[in-house]
Order: sequence, then structure tokens, then C-alpha cells
Amino acid sequence: MDWIAIDGKSLKNTLTNYENQKQNMLIMVSWFSQETKLVIKSESFESKQNSENAKVLSMIEKCGLFKVFTLDALHCSKATTQAIIESKNDYLIPAKGNQVKLHKRIKNLAEIEKPLTVYEEKDVSHGRNVSRKVSVIWFNSRFTTR
Repeated sequence: MDWIAIDGKSLKNTLTNYENQKQNMLIMVSWFSQETKLVIKSESFESKQNSENAKVLSMIEKCGLFKVFTLDALHCSKATTQAIIESKNDYLIPAKGNQVKLHKRIKNLAEIEKPLTVYEEKDVSHGRNVSRKVSVIWFNSRFTTR
């Protein structure tokens, strides 16, 4: 099964004035195949004309069958997950605590289901003590976004 990692990166060398936070820059969205170790798709856009969310959503709506998409928490939205489901693919997207209702619902479901695997890590990052816990739980069709 191929896993496709989707990620956007701003191209810092397209900046002309580092002091201006609202300037236009070029952003690339790439699809990396874990199976072939190759970028299989990429598109660029200008930050003032589009967003990473909109570009990823557009790319997913035009895609074929790839199997499993992995995306960062930025893409944890109803529109993106629905587009992936409609494309007949699966997805793995982390949910963060800043999405209060979704995070609470996942926590409630996680109390009922046994995780397939759990990973915990503690380190110091950017001068802060960081603690991460990732539990992989298969919700299948019983988990719906409302």
C-alpha cells in the first residue's frame, strides 16, 4: 500500500523584504510517495492569491486512487477529509487540541477503542519542554465528522 505524504513549503528565497510579513511569496505543495521515494505531484501558487488548504483540496479533488494520504494538522478539516473520502482514498491527519470539539470527540472515542499502537516522546524544543503522545486508533466508518 502506498502512502502519499502531502506538504506545503514556502520558498523563502522568493521573499524580497523579510520585515514585511504580508508580502507575496511562492509556495510549493508536493506529494511524496513512500513506496517509490519520489515526488509524484507538485504545484506552486502565490501566497496572496491562494492558500495551502485550498491548493491541497483542489489537488485531492483532481487525483486518482493513491491509497493513503498523510497531511499535517493544518489540513484537519471537514472539506479536506470529505474530498479524500470521495476520492476513495484513506487519510492520516493529526488533530490538535486547538480544534476543541473534534479533539474532545476523538478523546471520547479513544476511551472506548484500544489503540493499535502508542508512541510517547519528551524533549526540549525551542527552549520548551515538549511532551508528545501519539495513539493510532482505527475508527473506520463509525467515526463521522459532524
